[in-house]
Amino acid sequence: MTTKSLDNASVALLPALLNFYSEHFAKIDEGDVRAWADDFTNDAEFVSPAVSLASRDAIRAASAAALAQRVADGIQQRHLQTSVRIVSADEPTIEVRSYVLVVTSRKSGDPTGLLSTVVVDRIVVDRIVVDVPWQIQRREITFDGR
Repeated sequence: MTTKSLDNASVALLPALLNFYSEHFAKIDEGDVRAWADDFTNDAEFVSPAVSLASRDAIRAASAAALAQRVADGIQQRHLQTSVRIVSADEPTIEVRSYVLVVTSRKSGDPTGLLSTVVVDRIVVDRIVVDVPWQIQRREITFDGR
């Protein structure tokens, strides 16, 4: 696999990008599906081995249903992201690849599962919208071993 070196401007994006993802995954882990889904564009695509969705509203509805089921089952989910790498940064688009370990546990603290994933996001930058400058236009998730 060939990796292209990023210029200084792209490297400078990394701290803000890490902050974006920290907030993004905290929203879903804390049950704020609406705010989490607002990180996606209206026409966002969300593709994984488990689901394929084609709008922010569909992403929000599916995530709300999954959260409701986890709550009913007494399950807490956490997303642990690592190895965040900017693949390309040609404004207004940034492509990011990272590993996300999804950890599930019962409210009692007993672990119920681990899912190792690779997440590739296409993020669009809107310098005009100050409060939401970055939104995910496409997320593709693969599960390790599947």
